[in-house]
Amino acid sequence: MDFNARQKKVDQCFDAYEKMQTRHLKMMQTSTLPDLEAMTRERDTIFLDLQQHIERLLENAGTSGHERILDDLTGYQHRLTQINELDGKIGFEIQQHQGRLKTALTRMKVGQSAMKGYGQTAGSDFSGPRVISMDR
Repeated sequence: MDFNARQKKVDQCFDAYEKMQTRHLKMMQTSTLPDLEAMTRERDTIFLDLQQHIERLLENAGTSGHERILDDLTGYQHRLTQINELDGKIGFEIQQHQGRLKTALTRMKVGQSAMKGYGQTAGSDFSGPRVISMDR
């Protein structure tokens, strides 16, 4: 594969990663229960693809005779900076989501304890029939 083709593949990988980030950020902001495990697998796969294509590009950069390689690498560095910034926003949304889940779980446990308390005071541990005698 020649240098320009490798460069095009790197650009496609960057595009795919950025689209995925935008989609994941939107899911974190709008979904009640986003599938974090599936999101992590997808991120790992796309990142590995991007990393491998950048490495292949850099291996051939010195031998390609491509004069503008430094300009191209500076552009990639800028895109990586943007990716890191958006990853930070996604990480913040994940922390917020975890906080909301923790709060909801605590409320559920308190409610569950309260319900058990009501059941015990009402005699819920007695499993026999309840009859009110009216002959007296």
